Amino acid sequence: MKNFDAIRPIFAGFMLATFGIIFFEAEIVFAQENSAPWIAITSAAQAGEGELSMGTIVGRSGSVNGSKNRVVIYAHTDRWYVQPYVSAPLTEINADGSWSAVIHLGYEYAAMLVESDYDPPATTISLPEIRGKILALHRIAAASTR
Repeated sequence: MKNFDAIRPIFAGFMLATFGIIFFEAEIVFAQENSAPWIAITSAAQAGEGELSMGTIVGRSGSVNGSKNRVVIYAHTDRWYVQPYVSAPLTEINADGSWSAVIHLGYEYAAMLVESDYDPPATTISLPEIRGKILALHRIAAASTR
């Protein structure tokens, strides 16, 4: 026992460090699994309008399940128009939470994180509220062309 007494502080420190890291990592996983879903447009397309005016929009999302969630993008001119097309309104989310799409231009953009079975309207005067199958929303002005 005499030898153990000499290393007891080292052993205790090792155990605390080891289990502290395990508990800390468990807290991170728990926080990620239980945090609110979010979405952000990280690069907006430039401003413009017209059937042939196209640009790229890029973003990220978090606390999502790629098989259960999608992104719905809207471009605003005189109203909000679903992007990139009415026939293809849902954008896939990559494993790292990133997403991007080539869309028609507008003067403002919105990205909504939704459940994969959400059926967005083709056009709308105002954006919907976050509830039900709409999990998160981010709205941003078009990028400056200067």
